[in-house]
Amino acid sequence: MLTQVEKNRRARRKEQLKAEAEAIKATQLFKEIDSLPDIIQEIEREEGEKQKRHLRCVTAKKEKLKSCPPRLGKRKFEPAPAQVLLSEEITGSLRKLKGCCTLARDRFKSLEKRGLVVPSKKSSRLIDIVFV
Repeated sequence: MLTQVEKNRRARRKEQLKAEAEAIKATQLFKEIDSLPDIIQEIEREEGEKQKRHLRCVTAKKEKLKSCPPRLGKRKFEPAPAQVLLSEEITGSLRKLKGCCTLARDRFKSLEKRGLVVPSKKSSRLIDIVFV
């Protein structure tokens, strides 16, 4: 059981803590109001950086679209793999090099790249390889 004196003491202490908390909130509010110009400057700076990033992203997309061929169908243009000569095919002079036998494929890839022909699916012809 609490006596009336202890109840009063606790009530006064509770009111005192509440008043202190309100005073702290008020001082923090005044500090925030005083620092309002700094906060506004920071927000403007962040928005400026955001706009710069957005512009960079937009210009990067435009450059990427310029370098890529136009998309005509549902498939994207895939460049042909780089052709590499084997060590047996390489000779001492350029005159003795073997000719490329994929001229039709190269022409077709060129047409696809320029956007004149819709890119097609790679044909999956199976070639039997005989190991000797």
